[in-house]
Amino acid sequence: MKLGRNAEAKLIHEELLEFYSKHYEKTDPLVLKTKYNIAYSLFKEGNLKPKELFKEVVQGEYEH
Repeated sequence: MKLGRNAEAKLIHEELLEFYSKHYEKTDPLVLKTKYNIAYSLFKEGNLKPKELFKEVVQGEYEH
């Protein structure tokens, strides 16, 4: 099954988040940027509203 670009990007960023979360604090820029990238992929797929995007990235509530 071939994934769309956003779905593929989301999977890659989730793998990165898993790695970064093990090695860095949750407030580290690498962790935050990766959370943003996941949330943005979800937003582009239509699975997140702008308010949810803010909540997941800024408030750090994204759980994979």
